[in-house]
Amino acid sequence: MTIAVHDGFLARHHVAMLFERLNERGWTYGWMADRSSNRPARHWHVNLADNGFQAEQSCLPELETLSAWSDLLPLWGSIAKMLPQGHQPTRIYANAHTYGVDGALHTDCPPGTGGRTALIYLNPVWKPDWGGVTLFTPAESDPLSVMPKPGRLVIFPGDVPHCAFAPTKSCHDLRVTLVFKSKVLP
Repeated sequence: MTIAVHDGFLARHHVAMLFERLNERGWTYGWMADRSSNRPARHWHVNLADNGFQAEQSCLPELETLSAWSDLLPLWGSIAKMLPQGHQPTRIYANAHTYGVDGALHTDCPPGTGGRTALIYLNPVWKPDWGGVTLFTPAESDPLSVMPKPGRLVIFPGDVPHCAFAPTKSCHDLRVTLVFKSKVLP
């Protein structure tokens, strides 16, 4: 599977609603995508469903109990149709970056494990001069930069190195992504 970009996956009203709900919930600063790096790239984070960080278990039962986030269940259903058969969600969360808060190049799963990551850009408005690209560096092809766009979905193999870049100084808001990690479970 290659890196797939799907524009218009979420309607603008749904993007705006999720963006607002995440901001109302409150963000925690200090999350690190790559804890092994000697360059601690910290960013904002909201955990939604993770089954206690048990990567070998589906977080679907937890997701089904989140009444405040019930719209994530059909969202997962739509994403699952685009994934290899048998994929189950293992973590669902949101990340955010502000000016000066770049991420670190990292992978979401070990090589060859078949994990997938789906990320949705949730800013209701995004201007091209705000930057904030996600950089992908797959071993078999040239690097790819994906610009945030409201409702854009990117699905990629979790073992592809990637990095979120901060928005530019002209962006006065968080750069927000909703992330679904998945894999085929035993």
